[in-house]
Amino acid sequence: DGEAIDFGSTVAGGGNTLTISGGGGFAGAVSGVTTFTADHIDTESTLSAGTVSVSGTSDIGGNVTTTGEQVYTGAVTQTANVTYTGVDTDADGEAIDFGSTVAGGGNTLTISGGGGFAGAVSAVTTFTADHIDTESTLSAGTVSVSGTSDIGGDVTTTGEQVYTGAVTQTANVTYTGVDTDADGEATDFGSTVAVGGNTLTISGGGGFAGAVSAVTTFAADHIDTESTLSAGTVSVSGTSDIGGDVTTTGEQVYTGAVTQTANVTYTGVDTDADGEAIDFGSTVAGGGNTLTISGGGGFAGAVSGVTTFTADHIDTEST
Repeated sequence: DGEAIDFGSTVAGGGNTLTISGGGGFAGAVSGVTTFTADHIDTESTLSAGTVSVSGTSDIGGNVTTTGEQVYTGAVTQTANVTYTGVDTDADGEAIDFGSTVAGGGNTLTISGGGGFAGAVSAVTTFTADHIDTESTLSAGTVSVSGTSDIGGDVTTTGEQVYTGAVTQTANVTYTGVDTDADGEATDFGSTVAVGGNTLTISGGGGFAGAVSAVTTFAADHIDTESTLSAGTVSVSGTSDIGGDVTTTGEQVYTGAVTQTANVTYTGVDTDADGEAIDFGSTVAGGGNTLTISGGGGFAGAVSGVTTFTADHIDTEST
């Protein structure tokens, strides 16, 4: 069963270390441990210690609380809703380090103290954290991060994703979610998004409260921006609410209707030699704001509600 040592009830550490070799099963709460070390654990209740280190696999069935770090080198399988609470003592931003995969088992996963995930995270209902650093995929019902996020793999949810703090991408990332509150955005970024020379893809709609920068290819089905967007190329297949300047080293394509919520300058480079770096496939509602084009603009639909319209080249097909 993976456990040579079976504890059928509580374990009171008495302010001492506890070391397991051969695997340990814990039916009751473990408390009062300074350093908890094991090669495998299967817990059914809470575990409280100064630090926790598991070199092999872990089956976690209760909350884990430490006054220091937690390290799970092997794969983790949750058998219940679990909150991991720790203190980041090595100043890397993560008090909880997962060195392999985390299988949520259809349970909630909550991180307090920051979590680092080297492997894929799957089958989580509600994923909540104050900081995350991911190197692989994350799949959950919903994702909510109250602090900063370092994202290194695709994030897929059957509901919403909310990143309140600044996001830094360390790889190409696709955010796939479902808009359950009918605001048009399944993925909400509450601060800046620094993409690090990677691609950023949105499926389900994306809301961006802060500046988006260093994107190679930006692709989305809907966007709502409140600040600047800088990328190699921008392509939005659905509608766009634009509240900040958009700058690209290549083309910009807005297939659906565009609504401006601020003065906007669209700056691009015409790479296909048609004279228009900025292509609007539907209507553009200026919202009583200015609209400036640098690089040439093509307008398939009506343009309205603009105070000052300025461009270096235009191709219009409507009013």
